[in-house]
Amino acid sequence: MKSKGISPIISALLLLAITVSVFSILLATIHWWLSDQRYYRMQAIRERLIIEDAWFMPPPKDTIIRLTFTNVGKTALAIRMVIVNGRVMWGLKEEKVEIEIGETRIIYVNLSSPWSPNTVYSIRVITERGNEIERIFSAPQRK
Repeated sequence: MKSKGISPIISALLLLAITVSVFSILLATIHWWLSDQRYYRMQAIRERLIIEDAWFMPPPKDTIIRLTFTNVGKTALAIRMVIVNGRVMWGLKEEKVEIEIGETRIIYVNLSSPWSPNTVYSIRVITERGNEIERIFSAPQRK
């Protein structure tokens, strides 16, 4: 008779221990995920990249645009892709370009055809964290 009275108590304590441990693991996982998301978003918010200049190279290199970037944000960043007029022109085969805080970098973008004088070019840059920076440049007249 005495063992029948102890069994419900042991099973209740066992269920309580299992429930507490499952909820502890769940709480720790959710806390870790939220912290990671917050850190990632804060780093993305702190990214500030300026496309300072687009230099349209003269012939015979008139399929190249030299882009100058400066990181003016509060975190280092990496350029993943450069899109010119809606087409990916840099970043599919090339390595990402990492830019530290306050650093200026140059990327040479090869166009599929020579640039046209007095034509507007939309240059959009995508960073590794997914931020997009866009600037419009007008190609100069040929001399």
